[in-house]
Parts: sequence; structure tokens; C-alpha cells
Amino acid sequence: MKKKDFDNLKTKEVIELKKIIEEKRKELIKAKASIMASKEKNLKLARNIRLEISRMLTLVSEKQILAEKKEK
Repeated sequence: MKKKDFDNLKTKEVIELKKIIEEKRKELIKAKASIMASKEKNLKLARNIRLEISRMLTLVSEKQILAEKKEK
């Protein structure tokens, strides 16, 4: 994920991020299957997708924490 892509994700709402995370999880399953079937040449594809998912989950938790602090 490039820096500008990550900055673009920061502007999205939590609901949108969760939808993107679900899509990435499905993509991860397909990537793992293609790696196991030796169809994928990029063996780090699954790792990169996992890292993207973790970055997005971090953004979601940050946004939720900020929202809780604003309510108080």
C-alpha cells in the first residue's frame, strides 16, 4: 500500500473501512489458494494483504477511540 493510498483511507468512515477490510479478507483467501496451487509467482502477496488489513484495522480502532473521546 502506497502512502497516498493510506492517506486516502484515513478520510473514509469506519463503515466504509470495514467493507474494504472484508473485501481484502476475501482477496487474502484467494491469494493463499493461488499460492498453494503454485499459480501465483509473488509469494509475498498474502503477507502484503495481511499488512494492509492490519493497517486498516488500526485506523478503525483509532477512529473509534477518537469518537469515544469526543463523546466524553
